[in-house]
Amino acid sequence: MKYNTQPIHFNELKGISDDNAVVLIATTFPEDFDFDELDDFLSNELCFSKGKKLVGVRRILGNIKGNAGRTDWLLEFEGDVFWNVIARLRFPSLKWVSDFVYNYKEDFIDF
Repeated sequence: MKYNTQPIHFNELKGISDDNAVVLIATTFPEDFDFDELDDFLSNELCFSKGKKLVGVRRILGNIKGNAGRTDWLLEFEGDVFWNVIARLRFPSLKWVSDFVYNYKEDFIDF
């Protein structure tokens, strides 16, 4: 499966809807990581994005600490199925995009 892995700057998140995207905070992936595993975990094991297909895993750039800062990812999905919000609460590394922008803006230089 092909995923959009182009990085995105923090200031570009302001226009992204919570309907089809979330932020995964403080996570690193090996260079050869198979994002199908992430899609399977979120959809089938966590039951967070059931019925949605992961189409983008984009590193969020602009952390004030540069590469030494926390690594956050924008996860983009295709499909209009409701999120399982209880599953999101069970996995606190997932944040709504709007919450992430509001609560983490001090961690980024380009807000």
